[in-house]
Amino acid sequence: MFKDKKYYDAYIYIFLAISSFCINFYVGSSGVFPVDTFIHYDNGYRILLGDVPIKDYWIVHGFIIDYMQSIFFKIFGNSWYAYLIHSSIFNVIVTISSYFIFRLLKIDISFAFILSISISFLAYPVSGTPFLDLHSTFFSLIAVYLLIIAIKKERNIYWFYA
Repeated sequence: MFKDKKYYDAYIYIFLAISSFCINFYVGSSGVFPVDTFIHYDNGYRILLGDVPIKDYWIVHGFIIDYMQSIFFKIFGNSWYAYLIHSSIFNVIVTISSYFIFRLLKIDISFAFILSISISFLAYPVSGTPFLDLHSTFFSLIAVYLLIIAIKKERNIYWFYA
């Protein structure tokens, strides 16, 4: 069916991106649970109104996620769907970057796919919505991935990004 291997990889990337986005969006749309937090939703909205974290209101965490959420609200409007798009895109980033690393480490394509699809089901769908601990974990994971890329490709620029 696939005559060219690069197209085969492209189809896998597309499938992983769509499935990881959709699974997180579905889980996040299933309702509000006691473990859900609206702190980033509220703070993202307040930033859109012109408030500045720490100066105008108290926060008990870093404000990177809040500013990221305000960008999603600016683009997609102030809605629950914009909130879910934020976490779903992060799920896509983690899934795609994991698949890339697995392939860079020369893991068999089918095993890399299975591992990546498993990550997409286990990464952000745990909460479904933006969550401070998950964001920090995924930022750290991506930094480790960049270190692996820097070592494997012997390119100094990746050390800077990590």
